[in-house]
Amino acid sequence: MLGVVQIDRILVPVDFSEISLFAMREADALAVQLGAHLTLAHVHPITTVTVLDYTYAEPPEVVAEVCATIEDKLRTLADTLKTPPARRAVTVHTGDPAFELAEMSKDYDLIVMSTHGRSGVRRFLLGSVAERLVRAAACSVMVVREKQPRG
Repeated sequence: MLGVVQIDRILVPVDFSEISLFAMREADALAVQLGAHLTLAHVHPITTVTVLDYTYAEPPEVVAEVCATIEDKLRTLADTLKTPPARRAVTVHTGDPAFELAEMSKDYDLIVMSTHGRSGVRRFLLGSVAERLVRAAACSVMVVREKQPRG
């Protein structure tokens, strides 16, 4: 007998690209339909540069300021959603996006995210957060794409 998947908590990674905002809107509609909690998440990658024997990393105060700005932007986006305020949240983390989102996935039933559709060398060099997350997440991952015009 097949079990019914209960989806009470949905996580949506947002990088502020148009496609991630599309995924956010799709997740919002799903959260409303299911009566689920919806969390918008952004992971700010820590910038480090190594030249010879010197490594530069963003100063903690700069990271804190950037994260506060990102959180404000996420709250502004959250205010546009149909999911009731009591059932939505925002969170900002720092680090490797795929790793951090995989860690966060332990507390969610579903991740709804987009993919930028990179291929070839760019995908090899940059990796695909969506692909890495599909493999590493503790919950189901729904990858959405904008509908292409038929023709």
